[in-house]
Amino acid sequence: MIRNSKGRLSKAELVYDCLRSEIIAGDRAPGDPLDKAELAARFDASRQPIANAMDRLAYEGLVHIVPQHGSFVSKLNVQEVFDRFFIRKALEVEFVMALASHITTEIVRQLDINLRFQAVALDAKDYEEFYNLDVRFHEIIHQQSPVAEAARILDQVAAHLIRARRLLLPKAGRGQKTLNEHEAILAALTAGDPQRAANAMRSHIDGVAVDFIDFAATRPDLFEMNNQKQIQQGATTHHNNSPAESGISVGRPT
Repeated sequence: MIRNSKGRLSKAELVYDCLRSEIIAGDRAPGDPLDKAELAARFDASRQPIANAMDRLAYEGLVHIVPQHGSFVSKLNVQEVFDRFFIRKALEVEFVMALASHITTEIVRQLDINLRFQAVALDAKDYEEFYNLDVRFHEIIHQQSPVAEAARILDQVAAHLIRARRLLLPKAGRGQKTLNEHEAILAALTAGDPQRAANAMRSHIDGVAVDFIDFAATRPDLFEMNNQKQIQQGATTHHNNSPAESGISVGRPT
């Protein structure tokens, strides 16, 4: 983190932090233009710190810089999201199986309290709080893993899925489905049943993926699609099915 001699954030770091938070939170939608003059006025900064911040965001894939045209919030690449769902599922299934084999009353208590708060946030339509609790629910599970490197990789993968997951939350029914899927995971963990826990986690992540397929097909303006016809066909096939019924395997669209 870049700080000046007084220990404060540099202008470039401040601009970077603020824009990154706004993009990830969905306050700036995919495809939105980023006006450097407006940003310079907002942050009382010269164009150089703004350019430095844009370069960092572009490197992370959050901003798309088009020479002679400007900078824009990057659209979500459907293929990349699918690939990361695939990796996330593989890791989370292993984590929850391992936890189920040595579950403790304290972990069950933490997860149960988390789900109670999720229900309250959902009833209040507080999607920001619900999302934070959703993230925390999964963190409680994978933080029990003895394989620290795997947990670190999952954190990196999850970070790239934040925008996709946030876009889905206000979607009708997704929040309730997420809560129901979390409850199934907790029930399996409480029973100490590794295979049941694995199936519940797999169905949860596949369920989110099914809704993502549908959402991407209905809002192509927010996404980069390698093959839009494939995504539309996937949405038609899986829209009315549960993940288990559809047999969807999250990875490369077929």
